[in-house]
Amino acid sequence: MTHTWPTWRAVRVWQRNLDVFRKYSLPSLVGPSIGEPLLYLLGLGFGLGTLVGTVGGQRYVEFVAPGMVMSSAMFAAAYECTYGAYVRMIHQFCGVFFPLESLPHWAQDMAWLLPLTYAVRATRALMRGQPSLLALLPLLGLIPGIALSSLLAARLVRRRLIH
Repeated sequence: MTHTWPTWRAVRVWQRNLDVFRKYSLPSLVGPSIGEPLLYLLGLGFGLGTLVGTVGGQRYVEFVAPGMVMSSAMFAAAYECTYGAYVRMIHQFCGVFFPLESLPHWAQDMAWLLPLTYAVRATRALMRGQPSLLALLPLLGLIPGIALSSLLAARLVRRRLIH
């Protein structure tokens, strides 16, 4: 088997990617990945939490924290491919800031179509110290979305590479 060295063009693309990473990695980590969720947690968890009191038998900040963890992960992933066009809206309906049961029935039905809802439910149960099969069961709701998204992504990449 012969070894092929990368072309000069490939090296330039790699160098460009490295330069972009060096320039934007720290601001993107501190801003949307850490700064924004921390701001939400402080403002909503501790600020609004003093007015709300308890939700489901726990302090509001304890209720909001798992949702913020999962929505931060979702934002980081979604910005890579969608620039967050619709992502900010959907986390309002996924039980991040308030229980799904407090939403109108149509909004509850919509929430169960969104993957973040399942991730928030499972994370909240785990952060309460209740790891069980029942706590992880909501994650099974992510499987259809993952499968569908993977098939769609593979099809789009194949179409772009072949055509």
